[in-house]
Amino acid sequence: MGILKSRPMNKGLAGILFMLLLTFSGQAAIAGPIYFNVFNEEGESADTAIIVTYGSLLDMLTDFNPLTVTNVGGNGADIVGSGSDGTTYWNVFNEEGESADTAIIVTYGSLLDMLTDFNPLTVTNVGGNGADIVGSGSDGTGYWNVFNEEGESADTAIIVTYGSLLDMLTDFNPLTVTNVGGNGPDIVGSGASTFAQPPSADVPEPATLTLLVLGLLGFGVARRRTRRAV
Repeated sequence: MGILKSRPMNKGLAGILFMLLLTFSGQAAIAGPIYFNVFNEEGESADTAIIVTYGSLLDMLTDFNPLTVTNVGGNGADIVGSGSDGTTYWNVFNEEGESADTAIIVTYGSLLDMLTDFNPLTVTNVGGNGADIVGSGSDGTGYWNVFNEEGESADTAIIVTYGSLLDMLTDFNPLTVTNVGGNGPDIVGSGASTFAQPPSADVPEPATLTLLVLGLLGFGVARRRTRRAV
């Protein structure tokens, strides 16, 4: 009986295994929430308007271990806040001087577009209390705007909640209007760290992926033995 020589794995099978590993490892790499702070010096200079992203809530709270630091293009000089509902992203722009005509919320389809104020989906003038808007946010289900007149009066610091993104953009159909207590006069924004994620296809756990790869390998070995037997 001759010595069986090892044969290279079938190229098609090797390609399938490589694509599976690449796909699942890539999905794991992008998993997890992104947090961000918006910084803008008074004086309306686009050079000082930046959005800094972080990989954890603690890093965001302490402005530590930034992932990216991006100068906001376009209307950057007037940026006062940013937000996301987990699907859509937006920036809030409002020139100093409290004019409702310059208070806008711009939406984007990706985090990168939001960071750079690029490829806007919508540009909406904020109605109602728009002149006083200083921020907005969402937890993936509810939406809210933060309003605070210049001059630091607790009486004018309010958070208004809405049932939809459109109502938030236009300051329409409010669900609640709440005066902010405590440090209310100084509020300039708010946010949430969790989102109600839409249903999506399950990503195999590492153990499941391992079993799948081993099964394909076993299939390849059995196929070679069958050919030798014939």
